[in-house]
Amino acid sequence: MAGLIDSAQLQAVLQYFDMSYLRTIPGYLKMCQLGNALIGFVFSEFGDPKYSGTTSWFNFVAMTGFWVTILLLLFYLLHIFDKIPVVPWVQVELTYAALWAGLYLIATLAAALNATDDLHMLALAVFAVAGMGLYGTDAFLKFKAYKAGVTETGYSAGPGGNVGGEMGLDQQPEGMADPTSPDHFPAY
Repeated sequence: MAGLIDSAQLQAVLQYFDMSYLRTIPGYLKMCQLGNALIGFVFSEFGDPKYSGTTSWFNFVAMTGFWVTILLLLFYLLHIFDKIPVVPWVQVELTYAALWAGLYLIATLAAALNATDDLHMLALAVFAVAGMGLYGTDAFLKFKAYKAGVTETGYSAGPGGNVGGEMGLDQQPEGMADPTSPDHFPAY
């Protein structure tokens, strides 16, 4: 039984995951973005081949967004954003979310133009509108955070339990949630 992971090893790995981000509004948005992209992608695979250009574009937007959003979600869960403070993460995420909302807008238009001939295209247009709304909302929240002067993506204790002490964040910034609460991320 040497190949099985024991409880101590599992706890050593899980201590780096902070699942409380999933209970925040940005966390819900990321999970909805992932679900929308995955369901839309699966649905697009059953379409009429004569609309392959539209479905290929939708697949590109949905799957690229899916993988980048998974990467960002892992960055939040593992507090990688906190480990690399020199990168302006709020602006990076704002740019990404706004760009992806625009790409979903193009996918919406492409699918909606073909929706009169095929109900499958209408469904793709609905998934594209949902994706545009989700990424647009995310961009709006990031823009509000940027305008409020938020420079970090999270305010959290992490594995060591030290709430930002090494970066001079011992005092809770104004407009932030209580760091001991489950939603201790920037107030958007």
